[in-house]
Amino acid sequence: GEPVPLLGETTIHFRVNGQWLSAKVVVSKAITGIILGIDWLRKNQCHWNFAEGTFLVQGQPGKLVDRKSTDTCRNLTVGHSVTIPA
Repeated sequence: GEPVPLLGETTIHFRVNGQWLSAKVVVSKAITGIILGIDWLRKNQCHWNFAEGTFLVQGQPGKLVDRKSTDTCRNLTVGHSVTIPA
């Protein structure tokens, strides 16, 4: 429910397993990664199988890769005012 200040929007082009894809995205200093919406996932016929560690995008298979833990917290949402010590 928090507002996210937007800088603008653009279309990005990227590859997944050698397959070129594109997405219309909004840009914000508050978010550093790419978040693909349910509309994009449906349009590109995405299927994720977390149990097997695989996915499909437009019928093309791929393997899910674990991101190495950095032991950091990127997002924190609270329902009331709190103080977190350094």
